[in-house]
Amino acid sequence: MRIKKLIYFVLFIVGVYILRGCGLIWIPYSRYDQLKSVVSRHVGYAHMTRGMNANTIEALKREVTAADLPLLAKMLNDHDVVAAMTAANVLGGMGEEGRKILRNEREELNRNYNPSRGMVYSAVVETIMSIQKEWLACESDTDCTSITMGCSYWQPVNKQYIEQMKSARTMDCISTTKEGPQPASGCVNRVCANILVP
Repeated sequence: MRIKKLIYFVLFIVGVYILRGCGLIWIPYSRYDQLKSVVSRHVGYAHMTRGMNANTIEALKREVTAADLPLLAKMLNDHDVVAAMTAANVLGGMGEEGRKILRNEREELNRNYNPSRGMVYSAVVETIMSIQKEWLACESDTDCTSITMGCSYWQPVNKQYIEQMKSARTMDCISTTKEGPQPASGCVNRVCANILVP
């Protein structure tokens, strides 16, 4: 009898998720799920690859308030790299509290560097430190490349400004992990960017 009830319960739960996914019933999402949904609805695609762009960042900025700072901090460690990178960019515009979260995240990534989080690390550092816009500006993919900046990540840059970027972005790292292979770089919305491959 208990097994029969358990089977019915499991079938009920599966049915609810199927109906929810089809939009036939509505179940409130958590606030975190709502914010991730905003990111997912506004991602961009470059070379058939899902990624973050200015539209993604602006959409999340419009949605969040200061009360969402803990959720954005949590999103920095989300398995969805695009969501994590978007959260980093939004936190940079949320005052000193947002920048404090980013600095803490940078220290944590330095201590426990994981190559699979390299894109997130890059987004965190880029948001903390100001970069001259012309160093990233581009007209075509051939204008762009990426350079190693320490702390095991690759920084996209316009080829004309490689030396300026190197001199402005050097930093000491707590851990020394060899950087992974150089990612593809391209011109996305007239900004040099690493092309994210899932």
